[in-house]
Amino acid sequence: MLVAIAVGWESALRLAAPVAIDFTQATAIAVLGLAFKPNSDDIRDSPALDVAERLLAAGAELRGHDPAAMANAERRVPGMTCCASPI
Repeated sequence: MLVAIAVGWESALRLAAPVAIDFTQATAIAVLGLAFKPNSDDIRDSPALDVAERLLAAGAELRGHDPAAMANAERRVPGMTCCASPI
C-alpha cells in the first residue's frame, strides 16, 4: 500500500497535480485525515478529499480513514472505500 501525507492546501494540490503513476499496478492508496479539522466530521474544504477526487479520476483505488468523518467522506467521494482501521 502506498501512503502519502499532504500538509496544507498547496502541498495537497502539488501532490495530486502531477499524477503520472500507472495505477493498474498499484494495490491501494490510503487517504488519512479526511476531515477539515481534527476530531470533527467537518469535510468542508478538506485537502485530503480534494486529493482523493483527483487520484480517483486518475484511476487509483483508494481506502480512506478518519474516526469522525468517514460517513460524510463516503458521500462526497463515493468511489473511495472507507475503513474502520487505518491499518
